[in-house]
Amino acid sequence: MVHVHDFVAGFVTVWFPRLEVKEKVSVTKEQLLKIFQDCDKNNDGCLDKAELKEAFRVLGSRGPGVRARRAIHHCDNNLDGVISDQEISLLISYAL
Repeated sequence: MVHVHDFVAGFVTVWFPRLEVKEKVSVTKEQLLKIFQDCDKNNDGCLDKAELKEAFRVLGSRGPGVRARRAIHHCDNNLDGVISDQEISLLISYAL
């Protein structure tokens, strides 16, 4: 039996030799919250697209800009373009 991860790793190695398939890293909700808080560089209690991009880069995302845009799309309930303290639980669920 071939596991999906093994198949994908083999495919990536053959077709894209410079790419690596990274192991999935588990983080807790508390660790995610700390990372998001640390990336709030202007300490306004909100995460803008640039701050989210940095957070997803810290988390090891291969496409942090895409993840940041999608996070805002999925979690920004009031459509103000940032993730506020009231929306952080949605962001944590999205990131997990």
